[in-house]
Amino acid sequence: MGVKAFDLPITTVRLFPTYGPFQESAMFIPSAIKTLLAGKEFSMSPGEQKREFNYVDDVVEAYLKVAVGQEVRGEVINVGSGLPYRVREVIDIIQKLTGNGGTVEVGALPYRKGEGMECFCDNLKLKRLTGWSPRVSLEEGLRLTVEWYKAYYDL
Repeated sequence: MGVKAFDLPITTVRLFPTYGPFQESAMFIPSAIKTLLAGKEFSMSPGEQKREFNYVDDVVEAYLKVAVGQEVRGEVINVGSGLPYRVREVIDIIQKLTGNGGTVEVGALPYRKGEGMECFCDNLKLKRLTGWSPRVSLEEGLRLTVEWYKAYYDL
């Protein structure tokens, strides 16, 4: 017997990669931004993997819609834009936004063992049940994130 059988107000949310201000980690986007703003060399794989990247404000809005939505009870919902980008395309945008201080060494690292070449979601259920759609484009989200890192790290 599942959640629907007991009419419990539970929704399973599957979150896809998120980025934005305050992200302190070795994840791809913050690592690339901090390295390039510091004028250093950023080493990466050949960058042909397709991934989606979701700006934090969009993800928060999706969670709020799921939290109050009656139609999502008992559902499994993907939270993400569903728009794949090659990792190489993302680093090109980051490099442009951070300026000419650092360099990118594409292909300096191998792909990780067992790494999938595509990872992005189908968000149609989320859109249909809550009306949610991402508002922040990748370029705008990266611009906002780079601006935050410049201010926060004084680079």
